[in-house]
Amino acid sequence: MSKSQKYIPLVDVLLLHDYYEDGIFSDVRVVPDKKTQTFMWNSGLLLRLTDVGFSIFRADSFNAGYLEELTEFFKDHHLRFQLFGETGEFTNYTESPLGKLVVYHYSNRKMEDLGGNEVLSPKMEPRLFSNSPLANIDLYLDEFLATGEIQEKNYTIAYKARSTRWKYYLLNIQEPEAEQMVIVDDDGKEFKGPTQIKLPTGKPAFEFDSGEHLYPFSEQPRKYCSLKKKALSIAGESEEGDQEMLIEKLPVPAPRAITSIEENKDGDKQIACSSVYVYL
Repeated sequence: MSKSQKYIPLVDVLLLHDYYEDGIFSDVRVVPDKKTQTFMWNSGLLLRLTDVGFSIFRADSFNAGYLEELTEFFKDHHLRFQLFGETGEFTNYTESPLGKLVVYHYSNRKMEDLGGNEVLSPKMEPRLFSNSPLANIDLYLDEFLATGEIQEKNYTIAYKARSTRWKYYLLNIQEPEAEQMVIVDDDGKEFKGPTQIKLPTGKPAFEFDSGEHLYPFSEQPRKYCSLKKKALSIAGESEEGDQEMLIEKLPVPAPRAITSIEENKDGDKQIACSSVYVYL
């Protein structure tokens, strides 16, 4: 009677992204490259995809003696896992260099210890093809050896959401009425404007923008802006007091709504701008 194979946890990799409501990077597919897949088949390693990332388990035969012998001959032997996005908007909603496609390269030889969590630090490399992976994760096997034993590891990969300058364009409205309009966010932050502009279509519009105040993208809106109208005095001038609510929750810019790249007021940083058009 054959003895059932026992598998032992080797590593857990947690994939985080603060764009998502629960903080888990869920729109991603984890795939071992061909060399890694073949090695895992032959050496008793199993890949298990989880709701929060992926895990690797080792058979009893994948022990410290085997790993010491392997890494003695192949000092840089590693497993490579590739991340592929399930949506086409990862570059838009993820904080990354503007106007460039990059591949994130992670390694368990380069990481930070943040409150007891081993967070892998990325190196960004040019992404040459649109079907290239979003990221490569290299797990060097010698990092699992400690004092002659195999040590189970827990790694974290964390992405930040891109923050953008919000711009609202009011259309189908005349200048006297537009001058009474105010856009303000949930925290009372008032947008700059209105500024009368002409859209590429030639149609006039009134622009309000958040200036140096940037808002991160999120899967579910965490911040709303309201459109209000200032009260008029008897003389017909706008007053600072009461404001009439016109639209309590304006549409929130989506990741695909990045329309331009501008500089901050000091001219030393590029800022992505997201636009929403409001027809009144």
